[in-house]
Amino acid sequence: MDDRVRTDALYEQAALDVVQNFLSNQQVFIGPDPEIMESHALAPRSAREDQLLQQTWDRSRAGLLRDRLVSNCNETWEMMSQIASSPGAKWGDSITGVWTTSGDLAMVSTGGVLGFASITHYALRHIMKYWKDDPSIGIRAGDAFMHNDARWGSIHPADFATFMPVFHQGDLVCWVGCSEHLGENGAIEPGGLTAMAESVYGEGLRISPMKVAEGGVLKRDMVTFFQNMVRDRALMYEDMKARMAVCKMLIQRVEDAIGDVGVDEFVAMLRMGLEDVESEVKRRITALPDGIARAVAFGDSTLREKAYIKANVELRKEGARLIVNMRGSSPEFANRTINSVLGSTKAGMGTLLCGFFWPDLPRNQAVLAPVEFEWDACSSIASSFETPNTISMLTLFPAFTAMQVALAKLTHCAPGPQTTTIAPWYNMINTYVYGGINQRGQLVGSISANVNGMPGGARCNQDGEHSLSALFSVMGDLPEVEVMEEEVPYISLIAKKMLQDNQGFGKYRGGSGYYWCISPKDSPAWGFAAVANGSSFPTVGGLFGGYGCGVYPIAKIRGVDIFDRIDHDPRAFSTYDFGKLMNEQPIPGATYETQTMGMPFELAQRGEMYLMSQGAGGGYGDVLERDPLSVAKDAREGLISLDVARTVYKVVLDAHSFALDEVATAEARTAECQQRLSRGKPYAEFVAGWTTPGPTNLPAPYFGCWDKPDEIWVGTEEIPSPAEALQPVVMEDPRVRQVKDLQARIASLEQRLSVQGVQP
Repeated sequence: MDDRVRTDALYEQAALDVVQNFLSNQQVFIGPDPEIMESHALAPRSAREDQLLQQTWDRSRAGLLRDRLVSNCNETWEMMSQIASSPGAKWGDSITGVWTTSGDLAMVSTGGVLGFASITHYALRHIMKYWKDDPSIGIRAGDAFMHNDARWGSIHPADFATFMPVFHQGDLVCWVGCSEHLGENGAIEPGGLTAMAESVYGEGLRISPMKVAEGGVLKRDMVTFFQNMVRDRALMYEDMKARMAVCKMLIQRVEDAIGDVGVDEFVAMLRMGLEDVESEVKRRITALPDGIARAVAFGDSTLREKAYIKANVELRKEGARLIVNMRGSSPEFANRTINSVLGSTKAGMGTLLCGFFWPDLPRNQAVLAPVEFEWDACSSIASSFETPNTISMLTLFPAFTAMQVALAKLTHCAPGPQTTTIAPWYNMINTYVYGGINQRGQLVGSISANVNGMPGGARCNQDGEHSLSALFSVMGDLPEVEVMEEEVPYISLIAKKMLQDNQGFGKYRGGSGYYWCISPKDSPAWGFAAVANGSSFPTVGGLFGGYGCGVYPIAKIRGVDIFDRIDHDPRAFSTYDFGKLMNEQPIPGATYETQTMGMPFELAQRGEMYLMSQGAGGGYGDVLERDPLSVAKDAREGLISLDVARTVYKVVLDAHSFALDEVATAEARTAECQQRLSRGKPYAEFVAGWTTPGPTNLPAPYFGCWDKPDEIWVGTEEIPSPAEALQPVVMEDPRVRQVKDLQARIASLEQRLSVQGVQP
């Protein structure tokens, strides 16, 4: 080749490079990468990891390093709970962790939100793929990146995460980070959880992974931008600083570990720990019996109208494969905030494995990595980019429950040692979202951490725990009443009292849920909202014959200032029983109301009372097999009534002493067994009389499959739609519908007046 030809070739290549570089920099929008967002597997080994793992390492040292780093994560998690301002983080709804260079979560705090162990890698992989080599961004020591958008790897927009890189001699060796439930994010309703948004553009601040600090210092222009988008500006700044402080402490701990073991061993041990856990999970999956287990769960509203929203789960075990098939679940809702992105739904399975089935395993991303998933695109548990997901828990948590039941069925018959089988944990966020001006004149908004008091399901050998912890944060805590009242302007007139008969009955009963009553005080403007399902259809069932939980309303006592009455008569509020307050209505002149747990934000007046109850964990086994003495004990402690003891458990107790009448109990149970036999039918006969070809004559629209997962029923449509071509469901605005109804009534009245010769 002569010099001229060579020069022409070089020129052409240079021109091509210029054009290619130009085109690559003209991408209009660098959104979530499907290749990243659909993969929960471990990233391939880096060249450095692969080279290091060719060597022989002492695996016992990997365990020692893991314990050391987990201890560091626990230290910083506790630190976060002490310095954070958000109620969620104060009571444990956060995590701290260490990620590999590629973004795989290798170590995480023992306490906190386990779901983050399966979801935080998405944002880091985006940063590594798109921002690492971008000259306008880059990754350097002292940088910090932040995000809160579920579409890039979060549960919902109320959760905020901060990550910082760790360098050693100029090389990136790992990441550290902190995720928390911050709350207020500037949505159209205060508190960070809005049901009123009609699109993603009403859900408030949505931060894609972006750099917010350089040289270890927050960029005040970015801080000001975020503060300008939310109501609680102090909270935004304080917790940005808190997460940064936690990350800096973790960087120091990681640097100490590298100084002790060497950087090569540190990098090798992070990767080895992940691969060892992945191998162990594969071994445990292989040990499970082959088969299929199915389960369903339902939400009962979109928070703005009644609806049956199905989470459909089929769990298949085939050799070394465990497949979670979620096809047949409800389609997504274009203008309701209850959709869950796929990564969030997968995180539910990760939480189940880490917290309920294999709690002895290290809690990292590798626990979920071998599990496979199948889903319908544009479904409510795998929603698309333009659908809102602020309250994703309303589809995510029923899916969690269905997965929990299916997995319990599959693992219960496994040979050899196994984790204790447990009925479904309560799964709804029964608590108040609040917002307004606090007693110090500050505009605030968040969620009460009473949500962390979810009751536990019954186990195969003992009763469930009362209001123990949230299913997503098995070591979270409940707020102290005095601490809450110092921070927000409402008083707990009743705090954490057990609600009678609020349990899942069974051979072993589920844990009971508590109730509480709060009332605003010392605020010129204060209000509440609620964002839970389960007021008309139970969200949690039992297991192997056990009963599920009940249904729960919000109760209000309005039109009264209870504090003013107490000032004049200390006995004005002397009834501390939920049922008596609402049924006997002891406060003269007050208005007593109940409504569903989907309550849009409303302003409350001083001294008005809002009551709510936690649900109940599912029961396990046949109620007729429950030890009568255990029934008597529950009755003596006020957990159940004599009516429930007699009608549900068929246990006869003395009305005053609660003494057990063994003879009468035996007779009652024998009679009930005979009644069951008389009601029994052959299976084929039962199915013929029970099943229908579709969801007909239901009191609310139905969304999801009926008997065929590839056919999806959409609301009131008379025929199902194909699952492979789902379209987002658009619901009518209830306020518009109400106006139309009122206009129709006015027109009807005018017509009647016209017939009577009266001019409207």
